[in-house]
Amino acid sequence: MTCDPDSGFTRCQVAGAVAETTLHDLRVNLFRFPGFPQIDISDDPGGSMTVVLRWKKAASVQFQLSKAEAKSAVKKFRSGCRP
Repeated sequence: MTCDPDSGFTRCQVAGAVAETTLHDLRVNLFRFPGFPQIDISDDPGGSMTVVLRWKKAASVQFQLSKAEAKSAVKKFRSGCRP
């Protein structure tokens, strides 16, 4: 669990926010997927974060979050505010 001193949050907290948002989407939109995905977060040299959702024996989904978007998601995640 590494924390970037400039951002004030960890990749694990970003993954938690993504997981919570995924569950919210499942409840609201009845979106279905084959099991819960593995969530991988990595820092990009350009200052953004890459989020990869992987399913066993299935495709993966990848998207980018800016540091500002990640920070906002973590802030909501920490406060218990739902997406």
